[in-house]
Amino acid sequence: MIDIPVEKNSEEEQSTTEQLKEYKLLTELSEDQRLEMELIAEIRHASDRKNKSRLIEEAANKLEKSTRTIRRMVTKVEQEGLAALCSTVRSDRG
Repeated sequence: MIDIPVEKNSEEEQSTTEQLKEYKLLTELSEDQRLEMELIAEIRHASDRKNKSRLIEEAANKLEKSTRTIRRMVTKVEQEGLAALCSTVRSDRG
């Protein structure tokens, strides 16, 4: 996986932290990652809380994860973008 920062036009003013969080991903998505991405996008675009809760339940069942995990994934994507869904290598990995 290779992360390349996205360059912004001088017209587009952003804070330093926002600039650091914005990356383009150059990698192939697995079917599971693609499904996660689609389900999370659907949850983020939910019209109301009731619909959002229903979509979270459905996503948890489809992905075989807890609703809490799905909520964490949605929050992480909202904060860091889709790059948050990519697998990372643990620093203590042997």
